[in-house]
Amino acid sequence: MNFKIKLADLTIDVQSQYPALYDFCEKYRSEDEGSAFLVSISPREIAEERKIMPDPEFSESYLEECAALRKIGDRLPLYNRFLIHGAAITFEDRAYLFTAPSGTGKSSHILMWKKYLGEKVDIVNGDKCILSVAEDEIYVHSTPWAGKEKWNRNRKAKLGGICILRRGRENMISRRKPGEILPELVEQIFWPKQAEAAGRTLELLDSLVNLVPVYLLECDRSEDAVRRSFEALTGYRYEGKETKI
Repeated sequence: MNFKIKLADLTIDVQSQYPALYDFCEKYRSEDEGSAFLVSISPREIAEERKIMPDPEFSESYLEECAALRKIGDRLPLYNRFLIHGAAITFEDRAYLFTAPSGTGKSSHILMWKKYLGEKVDIVNGDKCILSVAEDEIYVHSTPWAGKEKWNRNRKAKLGGICILRRGRENMISRRKPGEILPELVEQIFWPKQAEAAGRTLELLDSLVNLVPVYLLECDRSEDAVRRSFEALTGYRYEGKETKI
């Protein structure tokens, strides 16, 4: 099946084995002329995904979604973009990215921002985002790959800050220097196989940590954790009020 999608302002040609990928990319399908590159997923590549993720419950069509993401991630750095594992929200049109290993509580934390800050907060993506470098600015873009909650909206926003989450008994947040936090960010970034693209990813990561403030938040799952991350990231005084979500 042949179709086009648009991710991070790039039009991409897709050739899939299963129609499920077409449906999966519904919000991101495009009718634009031309494309930046082609992603074609073969049965062999789907079989390779099975070796990486041998869970028998994973369907062939799901594995194709995973293979497509890897192939897109391999090409993005050549266009000044890269994939990062993180949940992104916006507050007053500025984006904030929360990243951590799976299971740490990214989804819970952004959901609490929504709970206590209401309609001022928009969830852009719950799991896999694209970051792009444009001159001296970083933008976060949503993708269809949004975790089990499937929280995603096809939009982009200027990135105002990154917050690395750790579980803690007390809520503490501190801004970190690029060298201090780089190893943890490296673990949450998709690394292409090709040397040129991997090298370009390093350059883009260097731009990221020098243009955008990065914080480390040790936290529980409480309103106080929201207050601390909100005030550090946005610079505003927290005046949250619990709302229905």
